[in-house]
Amino acid sequence: FFPPNTLFYMLTDNDREGPGARALFQTGIAAGMGIVLFKHRPMPAAGYAQRTINLWIRRETPNINLSVLVALQLEQNWDARLRIVQIVSESAEVEEGREYIQRLKKLLRMPLDTEIILLVGHFREQFGKAPRADINIFGMPAQPDLELIQDLAEQLATPLLILRDSKNESALA
Repeated sequence: FFPPNTLFYMLTDNDREGPGARALFQTGIAAGMGIVLFKHRPMPAAGYAQRTINLWIRRETPNINLSVLVALQLEQNWDARLRIVQIVSESAEVEEGREYIQRLKKLLRMPLDTEIILLVGHFREQFGKAPRADINIFGMPAQPDLELIQDLAEQLATPLLILRDSKNESALA
């Protein structure tokens, strides 16, 4: 018997700075649970059926396992195309970032046709420049910024999944 180890929370427009959501996340984290935060955002009719998933990966992120596993499961279920997006601070970091993602692709046995997109600049200025996708998946920072998540959903105009590893899952297995 495996006890539940993932907390799923659907973020509403009223959760911008809700202490209730934060308390729930902290309880889940303290219990060693993975957290899946879903923000639904209807897309314009022209945006649907691309069957594309943007998986945003920060270098050295501690929340890579659950994000990768969910992205791969969605890719398989939807017969979708997976795209890894990373933002680097300077142009000089692009090649190093590409090599890092290539190593991850190989190590995590990701599909060969997984696309890699590197954007240069600050996160808040660049996330809106990513190619369109049907869903965007992000790792969760130590303290979830609900305001930022709401802004992401509005600017990207897609549903979002924000994930935090429980440390019980492994994308390497």
